[in-house]
Amino acid sequence: AGAAGFDIHGQAMGGLMGVTGDDQGAYQVGAAIADQLAGLSLVTAILGALLARERQGFGQKVSTSLYGCQLSLQAWELARYAMSRELPGKGFNSHPTIRKLGTAWGAYATKDGHIALDNMRGPQWQKLSRVLGLPDPGAGDVYVLPDVAAHLEQIEATLKTRTTAEW
Repeated sequence: AGAAGFDIHGQAMGGLMGVTGDDQGAYQVGAAIADQLAGLSLVTAILGALLARERQGFGQKVSTSLYGCQLSLQAWELARYAMSRELPGKGFNSHPTIRKLGTAWGAYATKDGHIALDNMRGPQWQKLSRVLGLPDPGAGDVYVLPDVAAHLEQIEATLKTRTTAEW
C-alpha cells in the first residue's frame, strides 16, 4: 500500500493482464483503466464521506487502490476460480469466461477493419446467422448448438467478405 503505483502495475498485480490478449504474453488494456477506475472509486468514496459528514457531522478517511479496483473488474473470473479452482485463461479478442462457451463474442475482422459482436442467446444467434446468410443454427442457446466451432468459423470467414460499413 505504501509503494508507488502506476496503471500497468494495477493491471498486472490485479490479474487483468492475465486474461487479456493471447498465450504469447501479457498485454495491458489499451486505456489507463486501473488509474481511471481508482479515480472513480475515490470520487465515490469522497461523495460518501461528504454525505456522512452532512448527515452525521463527522469526517471520514477514504482511500482506494489500483490493485483492489482491478480485482473488482474481475467478478466473473474470481467467482469461477473460487468455485472450480480453474484459472480463466486468456480471452484473446473476447472475454475469457464467455469465450469458453463458444459464443460469437469479441472483435472479428472484416474486409477493411473489425466489428464487435456480442451474440449469446438463441434469437440473436439466429438473427446474426440470417444477416450473414448462414444456415439457421436453431433456437437454442449458442452453447448447445451441435457444432459451435464450425459455425464460428463460418461467421469469421463471412465477415471478411465485406467492409465494416457494409456490415
